[in-house]
Amino acid sequence: MERKLIVFTLLIIASVRGEIKSQEKSLPECIDIALQNNLQLRVAELDIQRAKTEQTTAFNPEKTSVTYEQDPLTPDWIDKKLTVSQTMEFPTVYIYRKKMLAHETRLVENAAQAFRNELVRDVSVAYYAIFQARQKMHLLQQQDSLYAGCLQTSASRLRVGETNSLEMMNVLSRRQENRLQLQEATVELENAQLTLMQLLNTSSVIRPTKGESGKIPEVFPETTDSVAIRENPSLAYYAQQMNVLDMQTSVEKSKLLPDLFVAYTFGDMAHPGFQVGVSVPLFFGTQRARIKSAEIQHTQAGVKKRQAEQALQQAYHRQRVEYCTAKENLTYYETEGLAQADEMLKIASATYQTGEIDYMEYVQHLQAVIDVRLRHIEALSRYNKSVIQLKYLRGIN
Repeated sequence: MERKLIVFTLLIIASVRGEIKSQEKSLPECIDIALQNNLQLRVAELDIQRAKTEQTTAFNPEKTSVTYEQDPLTPDWIDKKLTVSQTMEFPTVYIYRKKMLAHETRLVENAAQAFRNELVRDVSVAYYAIFQARQKMHLLQQQDSLYAGCLQTSASRLRVGETNSLEMMNVLSRRQENRLQLQEATVELENAQLTLMQLLNTSSVIRPTKGESGKIPEVFPETTDSVAIRENPSLAYYAQQMNVLDMQTSVEKSKLLPDLFVAYTFGDMAHPGFQVGVSVPLFFGTQRARIKSAEIQHTQAGVKKRQAEQALQQAYHRQRVEYCTAKENLTYYETEGLAQADEMLKIASATYQTGEIDYMEYVQHLQAVIDVRLRHIEALSRYNKSVIQLKYLRGIN
């Protein structure tokens, strides 16, 4: 496991230096690439093409029948008959079927739009996870270098008898804990990189654009939960599903109408004949059951739509609370926490130089500063995730 982490870290460093293929991209660029290259989205687009093709199957009458008759006792031409006949459903059936297939196409398009919304969310989460994992790694690497210097100082103090081995063991323990955190951050970076590469369907390592703040600048206006989720594409999907089932019910009802029959007979060329007729459904119990089944499915779709609306409203409400909490925490670190950490580091360094605190106290203060900065990164990650999820629920990605 440790070897894998080291190898991946070297790959990331090499990508930064340009030694292997890597790309520096902004979040909008990553989203555009995902919308163009994502394989699952490609499948959804093919589903739309298939649905549009199936729209041409709305008019689908039975096969045309051709029969030939000849009386063997009278071989004259007048006793020879060639009949061409065609049976088809009532025209209303084809009209409703065409409308139903058009609604099914829109249903597939809505499903694709819902997936696009999810894809934008997933790309955003992975992108900022890369940014924050890099921040954490950079901070922990600085801390590792700091502990390396502390070890040298402790070794020098031990040689001249200014301290004992306990101090050295304490620094070694802290450095090992720091390295474990660095390994965890490396795993986070690896997972985020692999996730983003899969979503973008690329083999290149993606690096966030230089100068990226790492914070999503988003303000959500106060509104009711029902209004906030109105544009979520999954709701459009459920609404369209009801339209499809409504048209399916109309198709089944139209099948109660009689089928039409027409035939044209060629015998005596001077007097060709024809037939027209209708097929009346005298036994329509089965068709009535199909109509009832379609109506039940339509009612079920309405219930599912209401369930989806309630679930989205509850999810948005919970996420809004999470967003407010995360924003408050992040604001604290941005306005006070980081400034206090910087001041703590400044005072600790000065007092250690003047001998007001001993070496162990100095190391403890340094660790406290690093902890504050790490908590700031975690607060930023929590804030970004809440913003991304709110945008997803609102359908505004």
